[in-house]
Amino acid sequence: MARPPAGTWRRLLAWSGDRLLRLPRPAYALVVVLWAGLIWLSSSREGAPEVGTFWWSVLGNLAHAPLFGLLALWLALALPRAGGWSRLSGRDRLVILALVLAWGVTDEWHQSWVYGRDASWIDLCTDFVGALVTLDVARAAGDPESTEAGLRWRLLRATLACVLCAIAATIGY
Repeated sequence: MARPPAGTWRRLLAWSGDRLLRLPRPAYALVVVLWAGLIWLSSSREGAPEVGTFWWSVLGNLAHAPLFGLLALWLALALPRAGGWSRLSGRDRLVILALVLAWGVTDEWHQSWVYGRDASWIDLCTDFVGALVTLDVARAAGDPESTEAGLRWRLLRATLACVLCAIAATIGY
């Protein structure tokens, strides 16, 4: 990054981004494939009988957001870079979101064939929201004009959106 970031979240995100950007862009193609495989593998597990509390179910549904948010991040890190950060133009974000959504649809279809699992459009919404907010935070983290308060607000908004989707998925069952 061009200037040292101020604030805890900016420093943390800049440090994380700097470490992640040290890998060459083509390496992220492998990371994307491995991560997509991990998602496929995790959705291949048979469903457990319904036990636990409402909040335990919410937590299980919430797992979709970071899984697909990280898939979006790995795709973003494979993009060309500008100013030391992945280029995240509007078109780039749309392509990434379309790819994540396509994998989400494929994953939900796959789950529909696994004993004790089912496909859920609400889970797909959680996947999409996780990817969307991850790209929003990543874009802001690489923007030298973003502020600590702005990043905190984005992180809070992202967390709230993902939790609301997980609650909707839990209620929707």
